[in-house]
Amino acid sequence: MAKRLNYLVRTTRARIIHLRNDHKALMGQIEKGLHALHQANASLPLPTRSIATTTDRPIIEASFARVDSVAPSSPADQAGLKIGDKIKRFGSVGALNHEKLSKVATEVQANEGVRLS
Repeated sequence: MAKRLNYLVRTTRARIIHLRNDHKALMGQIEKGLHALHQANASLPLPTRSIATTTDRPIIEASFARVDSVAPSSPADQAGLKIGDKIKRFGSVGALNHEKLSKVATEVQANEGVRLS
């Protein structure tokens, strides 16, 4: 029984070593291919259209804030904002860059007094 177990352990270890070597060789080939691909594409011009405009499907953004109050006669009230509305975008601020809502305050300060047409 012990000899059989030792044999299984040795053959399993050898198989693992072979698989690791195969994995390492394959990753080396992939890396070389990626380098060649990027080098070939380095001379191509960069696309001028954003990703958002290259697709026919709308981009779904996650909401990052919820309205808990709206001052009467404020621009938000005039725009039709209601308590409970979810905010997905506020100027250039979105779910991925709001930095605990501090960017919203920066956006408000930067646009304070600016009249929209």
